[in-house]
Amino acid sequence: MYELRLVGKGKYGLMLASMIYLLMGMAHAQLQRSCGTQDHMNSLMDAYPQMQQNLRLIENHSRMIAKGSFNAIQGDIRIPVVVHVVYNSSNQNISDAQILSQIKVLNQDFQRRNPDRDQTPEIFQSVAASPGIRFELAKKDPEGKPTTGITRTQTRIAAFYTNRNGVKYATMGGLDGWPSDQFLNIWVCPLAMGVLGYAQFPGGPVETDGVVINYKAFGTMGTVFAPFNLGRTTTHEVGHWLNLKHISGDGGCDVDDEVDDTPRCSRQHYGCMHGAKSCDGPDMVSNFMDYSDDACMNLFTFGQAERMRALFAPGGFRHSLLKTKVLDKPIPVVEVKAPEAIDVGALTSSSAYLSWVEVKGADEYRLQLRRVGGGKWLTKTFTQTFINVVKLAPCTEYEVRLSARFDGKESEFAPAISFSTDGC
Repeated sequence: MYELRLVGKGKYGLMLASMIYLLMGMAHAQLQRSCGTQDHMNSLMDAYPQMQQNLRLIENHSRMIAKGSFNAIQGDIRIPVVVHVVYNSSNQNISDAQILSQIKVLNQDFQRRNPDRDQTPEIFQSVAASPGIRFELAKKDPEGKPTTGITRTQTRIAAFYTNRNGVKYATMGGLDGWPSDQFLNIWVCPLAMGVLGYAQFPGGPVETDGVVINYKAFGTMGTVFAPFNLGRTTTHEVGHWLNLKHISGDGGCDVDDEVDDTPRCSRQHYGCMHGAKSCDGPDMVSNFMDYSDDACMNLFTFGQAERMRALFAPGGFRHSLLKTKVLDKPIPVVEVKAPEAIDVGALTSSSAYLSWVEVKGADEYRLQLRRVGGGKWLTKTFTQTFINVVKLAPCTEYEVRLSARFDGKESEFAPAISFSTDGC
């Protein structure tokens, strides 16, 4: 219970009371889920008119899949993920452990292995489904080089806005996304206006395709805060990225979310409003695509699962993600170095003993020898790290050099050294 006492008299006391009430109201508002996807969508459609046509094509494709007139994708779907951490202050540079906690939540929620699945209201248990989608941090970057699937970029921008999309552009203080036909780009950053996250629906510009999440709502540890500390903001926004709308359809009872087994409702729900009704029956407030608190969200439906998976069928907008090789383990790059030094010993008038330190990973060595100022190199290949050179001319200066070879690759030759035989 809040207790408000007026300090001072007259208009000053009233002004202070008004300010306190305003601050209390703002603090309460910050505890309600705020998804910026619809506002972002409106801005994007104004700037990218082609998106309207793309959305129609995607919708037609989804309906063909639903009618069984087109081949649906079978089995688990694996989605390569890259997480771009864009931070202003050090506390916003979230840990790898926090990132991994979010990947874990995504895999639980999109496979209906979430620990709170038993909390789905009985009335909706028959339609609760596993979309069969797995998320994995990429093992290769766009150039095929090994990666952890995490990038980190410090920025001078204090907070990013949904309508500007600045976090997705290096020129605006963010970071350019990786190719969206190979990766799900997730940007984690400070967001302005209390927004928890926003996503781009399929069909938009490829360079901005992905999901943006407030660092305060990403994962289940570190910088997150209740009631958005269970990773469900990212589940919600990835749902948008996979073509799911809010269960209200962002309209009244006559506006649909294009999914048959989610009951129509006319509003968003905050907190955990079980039993709420707005159209024909109970609202599905525990659906991941509502505005409920993290602890109240626990299901996708069969219809939502079908709608998401349709994107990966042949001809689907995200089908290319199934063909990418960025989840394959990179072939290790082995640098073959030349031997660092050649020791010369046991010199006689006709022989010399040459040895060197083993080069790690080398299968064999190539040695070349010639008289100083002479013509062609005499070349010999062998596996040991020593050789006794014989039949040399007395009182003669020779030069020798070595290279190392591994798996068909050869190093540069180490700088040649010279020695002279006895017998002068």
